[in-house]
Amino acid sequence: MIGKVCLKHSLLRFSIDSTASKFESWRPKDFVLEVIEAGLPFYSIRRKIAGYIKHFDSSDDPSLLVVCENSYLERQVQRLAARLLDRNDSGLKVYTTTVKALLGAKNRKTAVWSDVTEPEGLLALEGI
Repeated sequence: MIGKVCLKHSLLRFSIDSTASKFESWRPKDFVLEVIEAGLPFYSIRRKIAGYIKHFDSSDDPSLLVVCENSYLERQVQRLAARLLDRNDSGLKVYTTTVKALLGAKNRKTAVWSDVTEPEGLLALEGI
């Protein structure tokens, strides 16, 4: 539990520091941030993502940003989210990255996010 709190705190601090000091001209979009650790059971991950899909109907234009602890977990989340989005009519867009990629990003223009429907290419936060 302590590791999860510290991880979320560092990502939140990264996000706040970056947007407050460097990107004042950037107009933020509504994002939901979910941090998934490697030890979390797969059914819990499925339940979380399905809950977001159910919560946001097709009239909303939200983006779910999922930060995964490692690249293996990121690939699992990408496949799961793509399957769940195919089965439901939701306006939710899901993007994934790893903790290592996110903390290594220099700014919001650094491409670290993958769209679960097209995981081959990377996107910058401002392009989402």
